[in-house]
Amino acid sequence: MQETIKTITFPKDSIIFETHSPANHVYVLKKGELGVRYGNNPEVEVGVIRPGESFGESALLAGSKRSATVSCLSETVVLAFDSSNFQSLFKQWPEGKIMCQCVLIEMLNANEKLWKKSSTELHRLDSHCLTVLVDNVIKSTRTLARTLRSEDELVSGWKKNRAFLITGGRATLSHGDQKTTVGSDWSLGASELITGSRPESIFSIDKINDPLSGWFVEVSEPFERLSDKNKGLAAIIRGIAYKKIRTNELAQGSNS
Repeated sequence: MQETIKTITFPKDSIIFETHSPANHVYVLKKGELGVRYGNNPEVEVGVIRPGESFGESALLAGSKRSATVSCLSETVVLAFDSSNFQSLFKQWPEGKIMCQCVLIEMLNANEKLWKKSSTELHRLDSHCLTVLVDNVIKSTRTLARTLRSEDELVSGWKKNRAFLITGGRATLSHGDQKTTVGSDWSLGASELITGSRPESIFSIDKINDPLSGWFVEVSEPFERLSDKNKGLAAIIRGIAYKKIRTNELAQGSNS
């Protein structure tokens, strides 16, 4: 499949896209720094994007319009990828889309966690977006649902390079000194597996409050195939994964 990739330079203070605009492209930041503003607080910067990280992918994978305004804090060089190519690929290769959506679910949850700690006044992403994503994954997943009652069962899946998409139950995770309660609409391990880390070395389950139900989703093999099929989309998915990991680190730092 032919990839449509453009390298675009934006001067400082340019706006790359605005909230509610159509999602025609997905981007990877090559040089510079970008600011992110969301919906109800258009004047409040809620995050930054660093080189190597992707942006604009939420609208593509969720099938919606832009949920944020992204502007240039310095002169910026980006790689722009035609989103219609990705939609075509997803239609031909549903397991690749499932893998991509699990990484996006992790990133959205990481953003929510950071925003809660940053300011209670900031507009948070509508949870409807997560619900749609999870529903799409469930409809596309053919494997049987699993019920996890111990951390060993989760680690066993990770060792087979599979992330776990939670559809029910609750558990308490530890990441350093930070504790997070997770439940429905969470994916565990996809970002770490894609970036070459072992999830069990980064976070652990303190307690499974209620047995976790959900699906194990293959991650590593689909990502390797994606790298062969479409290097642009592979760069974007890796960028989402790095962004999720950095956001988790920021949230952990704000908790200390």
